Amino acid sequence: MRASSTAYCAEIRPDVWLRRFVLATAILVALLGALAISLATVPIWVRLPALVAWIALSYCEIGALRRGWRRSCGVRLYADGSVDIRSDGGAWESAELADGSILLRRFGWLRLVAADGAPVHELVRGGCREDREWRRLHVIWRHV
Repeated sequence: MRASSTAYCAEIRPDVWLRRFVLATAILVALLGALAISLATVPIWVRLPALVAWIALSYCEIGALRRGWRRSCGVRLYADGSVDIRSDGGAWESAELADGSILLRRFGWLRLVAADGAPVHELVRGGCREDREWRRLHVIWRHV
């Protein structure tokens, strides 16, 4: 957490519907991947371990997404590039912005790493005209 309360920052709150969309998409990709592996024209002794590995990897990735969402109910990005994650209890913990984060005009994909190394990924949305925090996020993003 930052010492100065006057630091220029943008506070973004996660959208439940976007989280549901990401979760549904992840499950759909996991199922389609399992289907593709099942239909592959390779011997069963190659297909079966690949299928088990795919299912295990998908399960771990979806679990990591959900664990990250449980620990985060808000993200604060500061002008110096530092990041805080807000827990359900309201406490802020430091994190860092990871490679692969992207911010577009209406949507963004934030890849964060909490202080303990746990990943937190958020699909966020907003509009510069109607949302002051989204506008601030864009200003910070351009300078970081």
